[in-house]
Amino acid sequence: MPQINLAPESQYLLAIRRRQNRIYYIALFIIVLFLITWAGFAFTENSYQNSLSQAQDDLSAVNTQLAAMGEKASRVSSFEHRTRVLGELLNRRVSWTPVYNELERLLPAPAILTHMEVDITSSEIEFSGFAPTLDDIAQTLASISSSNTPNKVFVSGSVAA
Repeated sequence: MPQINLAPESQYLLAIRRRQNRIYYIALFIIVLFLITWAGFAFTENSYQNSLSQAQDDLSAVNTQLAAMGEKASRVSSFEHRTRVLGELLNRRVSWTPVYNELERLLPAPAILTHMEVDITSSEIEFSGFAPTLDDIAQTLASISSSNTPNKVFVSGSVAA
């Protein structure tokens, strides 16, 4: 049986409804896309917040360790300084054995050394002593003044009676 369309504008109304449905679907798609994007940003922000709090916790732990090591570090630094100073002292040390051997060789047996002052920078030794007789004093002065030590350890000396 043939159909007769009594409402010629029904095709027009169907087309309008299809367009409205299409607009609704597009709006729904845009809303869903917006919600997915928002959820992605929220997840990323949450991840960054967790990373930040973990980094802050790690930083505070490192600061705590540094504070605990501060005393040890200063002790190590102090030890290194003392070691360096000790090394410098050992490098500048003077062997006194040759000086005392030469002094013992130059002084006569009865002479007694009572005071000795040493100046390392100018290589001078100043000393005073005691001798029982005038001959011992003369012999001590002659022995010291005629010494031919290669490094001239005894630059000046005096003996008081």
